[in-house]
Amino acid sequence: MFDVIIASQMFHPDIAATAKVMTDLALDISESGYSVNAICQNRAYNDPDEKYSYQEQIQGVTVSRFSVPRINKNSLLGRAYLSYLVEKRSVSLVRKNAARLYMAVSNPPNMALGIARYASEHKKPFVYILHDLYPDVLVKTGKLDNSSAVARKMRKMSEETFSRSTKTVVLGRDAADYLVKEYRTPFDKIEVITNWGPELNSHAYNEGNAFRTKHGLLDKFIVLYSGNIGETAELDTLLDTASLLEEIDNKIQFVIVGSGRYRNHVEQRSENLTNTMVLDLFPEIEYLQIMKEVDCFFVSLKKNLYGNSVPSKAYYYLSAAKPIVGLLPAKSEVSLMIEENNVGLVCSDYRPETLKDVFLKLENSPGLAREMSSNAAKCFKESYSRKKVTRKYIELIQEVVG
Repeated sequence: MFDVIIASQMFHPDIAATAKVMTDLALDISESGYSVNAICQNRAYNDPDEKYSYQEQIQGVTVSRFSVPRINKNSLLGRAYLSYLVEKRSVSLVRKNAARLYMAVSNPPNMALGIARYASEHKKPFVYILHDLYPDVLVKTGKLDNSSAVARKMRKMSEETFSRSTKTVVLGRDAADYLVKEYRTPFDKIEVITNWGPELNSHAYNEGNAFRTKHGLLDKFIVLYSGNIGETAELDTLLDTASLLEEIDNKIQFVIVGSGRYRNHVEQRSENLTNTMVLDLFPEIEYLQIMKEVDCFFVSLKKNLYGNSVPSKAYYYLSAAKPIVGLLPAKSEVSLMIEENNVGLVCSDYRPETLKDVFLKLENSPGLAREMSSNAAKCFKESYSRKKVTRKYIELIQEVVG
């Protein structure tokens, strides 16, 4: 019997953001003395042609993978079918591996519900790690009609998952507020634990500017966005801003790194912008090196997604000790983090003209940028480094199972 089973569609060596977070968490729980079994699919999320072994040990964590076919996750039908398979096959693996505690991340939500039901049936605690809230995200991004049968069914799934959970971990204060108000989740069943960033000093980095040199950006003020190019990020406003800046400032360069169902749209819009480039995801070490070379980072969340999603890439950004520009709902978790710690600037009116002025202010105020960089380094070390945050999960496990 394992102490903890963690179900996540993605896991190491996958390079998707969720894979990195869940791998860090599993490794740190294992390091604290608990036996851990991570259950995940056998294909990379962004490159389904890449397959992994069905069973392996990663630094003390047992990884058990279930088979999924090669599916286009960017099509609605493909994503729905993949979610169905992930739920069925993850629960099947869970049934073969007993544990004292079950944990699951919210993507896909039906997987978490299936494991919550299993844990409840066997009178075992279940911890739900809520990254994105469904159907709310789909409804508010216009992908689903709130009155549709699918939305109603997904709402009931979320409600049941919350009710069966011993604890629901949310990534921000806004998410906790939203669950209490919209889902009537008891506050004592909610735990606010943010995500975290990597310990950059644990790696050796080149002092040069390999990325800048390769792309001819040595004299540019580089703004980096990285991550999923999907429903929750507000990249059209960024591209509108890039268009405005192209006319008045030839020094600011936007670099968008990632994949997702809206990548083609972003690429098409960027084709006519000389100050914007779209690149594929990089291996971890190369990506961390690039973070050291850029001038600031961009993080965004669609205006109406307050409490439904937290763009946790902001904590990765913090680890590089550079200013963060946020296009975020007022009082959302990452907006609060940026403003409370003075680590960047926030635009909450979602106007390209305002966002343009934010970038210009940062570019033309090197003293302010240095101050924010210093604040970011301090903030990360004190509150958002990996060990600081995962310790909260370990304390939660101790509370639930001892």
